Formats: sequence, C-alpha cells, structure tokens
Amino acid sequence: MRSSKRLRRITRTAFSSQAKRTRPILIHFHIFKNAGSSIDHSLHKSFGDRWTTFEVSDVPGSFGPQSLESFLTKRPGIQAVSSHIERPFLRLFESMPIVMLRHPIERARSVFRFLQRDVTQRYHAFARGSLAEYVSWELEDPDGGAHIRNYQVYHLSDASARPKNRKRAASSRDLDQVRDFLLACPAFGLVSEFEASCRQFEANYRALFPSLSFSPVMSNASPPEAGTANAIERMRADLGEKLFRRLCEANELDLALYEFARNVFAARVRGDTAEARPFFYTGVRGLPRAASLD
Repeated sequence: MRSSKRLRRITRTAFSSQAKRTRPILIHFHIFKNAGSSIDHSLHKSFGDRWTTFEVSDVPGSFGPQSLESFLTKRPGIQAVSSHIERPFLRLFESMPIVMLRHPIERARSVFRFLQRDVTQRYHAFARGSLAEYVSWELEDPDGGAHIRNYQVYHLSDASARPKNRKRAASSRDLDQVRDFLLACPAFGLVSEFEASCRQFEANYRALFPSLSFSPVMSNASPPEAGTANAIERMRADLGEKLFRRLCEANELDLALYEFARNVFAARVRGDTAEARPFFYTGVRGLPRAASLD
C-alpha cells in the first residue's frame, strides 16, 4: 500500500501542470481500436505540423526509455505526439497524457472486424473466419496476437516491457499500476463517452495548449452498436455461453480496469474532485463474482 501511494505521488508530480516544464508535450498513448484514429484526427487538426507520430520505424536501434525524448529533441517544434509503442512508465517529465479506454468485450469485436477487413495486418489470416473462430484462436494460442486478453492493462503497465513475457500476460500488480496512472492523469477518456471525453481533454489541457480542439465525431470507427450492454449481449449470442465466459475470464483485469475508470470518469464529469473509491469488477451477468485483485 505504501509503495502504491508513493507511485501515485511520483506520477502526479510528473503530470502536474505546476511541474517545471520547458516544452510541454501532449502524448497520445494510442491503444489499438480505442478510438485512436479519431483522437489523432483532432490532434492533427489542432496542431498541424506541430503534431507527429512515433512508431517502431522512428527508432534507430533498440527501443528504450530515452527513445521518444531523443526523437523529439530533433523536432523542437512538436507539441503533440501519438504513439502505439510509447508507454506511460517511459513518459517524459514534461508530458501530458491522452489515453482512451474501452469495454474489453465490446472492443474484441472491433479488433476482429479490423483484422478481418485489413489484409495488410499481421494476424489477418486468423480473422478470415467467424468471430468465434478468431476469439478461440486468441484464447488458445499462447503465441497469438494477445489483442483481446487484458490488452489495456498490458499496454499501459510494466507488463509490456517485462523480459520474457512471451504470452503478454498481465497481473494484479500491473492493474494497480494502471489505476494509479489514471488517477494521476489530469484527464482520460472512455470510447463509450467520446464526446464527454473530448470535453475533459479540452478543459484540462487548453491552458497549456490553446489550439487544442477535439471533434466529437469519431473517425475510422466500427459500425455502432446500440449501447455497450447490447454489444455485450450480442457477443454472448455470437460466441455461445462457454466461449463468452472464457473471453470474460481472459479479460478479468481489463474488466476491473474499465469499471474503475468508468467510476472515476463519472466522478470527474460531475465535478467531484475527490478520488473515486477503487472497486472491483463484479462480473458480467451470469458469471461468478471476481475475487479481490489486491
């Protein structure tokens, strides 16, 4: 508990608008299929050539904690950057975060649809069949893409940099790290609350970035579902009860993270500045209650 409080204090200092900063940078931690293209569209419109992307092709040699800093040093005019590979624990001291989260079960269909229609994707071949076939492959193959197995906790925590983590697994300690990160973020967003998320980013970051403006319209989005609850019930019907349960169990950490984030997000929208009380995912209807993750 003491180490968790210390991490939260350090993280807050790093993201505090009061921290010494010679060149503020917005960093969009682009999570695959979490409305990242829509965020990038707004950042490009807001900053023009002062926005850029940072990906594997931009890293000469091995990727490390100083890779983004080195990249930006050569581009002194940049004010915003989007990256699939940068992680919160590698952040620059003067950076301000943009991160979007999504219900992991709803997200799984979006991942499948994207891989299915884009023949250039590495795992396209595994998405050419049915949704159930793709989900089964992801859950059964330890060397699979791991796009739909606690991917958000994995992406935003030390798990993605852990040596020999071949299965791309995440732990309850990683979940704690991501919860601390969200509490320290001046703002974060939910795909299901996209317009409200845009307002949160503008309200918290415009003082530092006056040109920042978000479009409330999502781009490159999957066909809309009639609400997250309906999307989840449709997943249950398409996968069958057994496979659906397995998908939920494989996303226990992401489900816990999403419920925690939803609680914090709602409190912030209400203007409640007190920290939301952490609580744990209590199960999709018909599933057993998850054990404590602490």
